[in-house]
Amino acid sequence: MAEVTIASKNIRITWTRGKQLTLLSVVLVVYLLVGAVIFQSLESQSETDQKVTYKRLLREFFNSSNLTMSQIEVFADSVRRLSTTASVSDVQNWDFPSSFFFTLTVVTTIGYGQISPVTGGGQAFCCVYALLGIPLTGLLLVRLSSAQKDVFNALRDRITHRFPNNYIFSKASAPVYMATIGVLLFILIPAVLLHRSENWTILESMYYAFITLSTIGFGDYVPGQTAAQYGGRYRLLLMLWIFLGLAFLGLILDILNDVLSKTAPEMKPARAPAERQDDKSTVGSQDVDDATELDT
Repeated sequence: MAEVTIASKNIRITWTRGKQLTLLSVVLVVYLLVGAVIFQSLESQSETDQKVTYKRLLREFFNSSNLTMSQIEVFADSVRRLSTTASVSDVQNWDFPSSFFFTLTVVTTIGYGQISPVTGGGQAFCCVYALLGIPLTGLLLVRLSSAQKDVFNALRDRITHRFPNNYIFSKASAPVYMATIGVLLFILIPAVLLHRSENWTILESMYYAFITLSTIGFGDYVPGQTAAQYGGRYRLLLMLWIFLGLAFLGLILDILNDVLSKTAPEMKPARAPAERQDDKSTVGSQDVDDATELDT
């Protein structure tokens, strides 16, 4: 009877966590969609104007053989502001798929930096958007990491139950397997796929995967910089990989914290014999002093 009650309680807890995770996911998706629409409306026209200015200055630069220094500086400043490949090509940085992906880099604090708001309204909105979106994303990642941990614990218990006396499948070695699976799923396999789709080397792809999931986000490698790869499915797969990878990173940190918490009591340094002898001498001296005081 007790086992049935515990199982029923676990089912209710799992169901509650599942509803919370689903609700947070829906809220965040809606938040990203709304943000993408607003960023597109604030920045797309400015990007179009900048492209027109850049092309005009480019024509003037090549058609004129007697440019003044001020004209060259204006052209150089335009090139600096439109320095990315996507900005000076026909690819739109602020179409809806690109804006949607940009909102992800904001709320996850990755911030590749290949595009950024240039209008006053876009910059102000980005600050407010990040202020609300980062905590919301953090809450979702915590819930997602907890769900991954539940799956991991269930698989671990099944394996240890099937191989009870095998150290290879023991609970002590489970974190090693978890880290190995994580590297395979979120670093190596994505690196191979990025190698094929982006024409990066395997090392470059692994470097990009690590820099992204660690939220360093240098921006020196950014996927989808050609028009053919700016499709919605490609971006959605990248976003799903980033979310799951960030949640898994949180899971790994949680597991490491558990391991360190369990091993901390066992890591107390052993006291030297001389120190123990000094303690005994101190106690003996104290006893003699107390006896003297009583005689007095």
